[in-house]
Amino acid sequence: MKLSEEIRSDLIRKTLHFFRDKLNGLSGEVKMLDAMHRDISDLGTDWNNVLASTPTALKISMDSYFIHQTPKVSYTGIKKTSIEFGDVLYLYTETDNKNYKRETALLMQAKVYEDKKVDAHQLKLYTDWPTFWFQTQSIHASRFNVVTTPQPHLGGRYLLLDDSTKNNEFASSVTPTPGLRANMHDNFIERELVGLLEFSHGRELLGDWGTAIKAAGNHVKVNGKIFNGASRSQPLLYALNNGSGSGTPNPNDPKKGFWFVHIQANVPFPD
Repeated sequence: MKLSEEIRSDLIRKTLHFFRDKLNGLSGEVKMLDAMHRDISDLGTDWNNVLASTPTALKISMDSYFIHQTPKVSYTGIKKTSIEFGDVLYLYTETDNKNYKRETALLMQAKVYEDKKVDAHQLKLYTDWPTFWFQTQSIHASRFNVVTTPQPHLGGRYLLLDDSTKNNEFASSVTPTPGLRANMHDNFIERELVGLLEFSHGRELLGDWGTAIKAAGNHVKVNGKIFNGASRSQPLLYALNNGSGSGTPNPNDPKKGFWFVHIQANVPFPD
């Protein structure tokens, strides 16, 4: 999707304000992730209000899914059984008028913003990307090689959530590097998400990376909860994908798990 400078700036501003409103006054990684993502479809509405002014009136959808059982992976040389694949996955799917799809994804490990080293085993995955595999074979049974030489890539980053006055942006991001501490941000989540629309952020779904990301996303869609969009004045409802029940989630008692946000857009011509 090609965006003008004005549209890009407006989308970034809307996203910044959305997350500020959600995170202001909150503390704790789990509560902050829940607040960011449980009604992120409202951010999709904000984006559509901006995109309506484009010449072709582009329109997107934004849906969030949650699963309590975080996808776990293991990798060559790890000294423990398994680690979390991440805390939140953002996937952007763009379809043109000839039904050609292009996709990019951003997988993030979330940490509270503080002067503390992050978990070494998780960091090893995100800095070197050794051969890895899902511990739950129902996700996918293959082994994945997503880099040719050990190095970080744009599809795997850290999300730093501020519950203090150290960082006015509330939700920043950072490239994984050896010895990483959770207060070393180099970007912000609003720029990362808007960048997905232009394929300037995240990593395009090709090869093993694409297979692994699609497998994780599909696993959450099939086994988790989808959060249906509701206006800010209405209670948010969710339904289990397998139809086993429905109800109203309790935002005051969120649980640890994995968030998957799927952003989809139709564009008139290939970009």
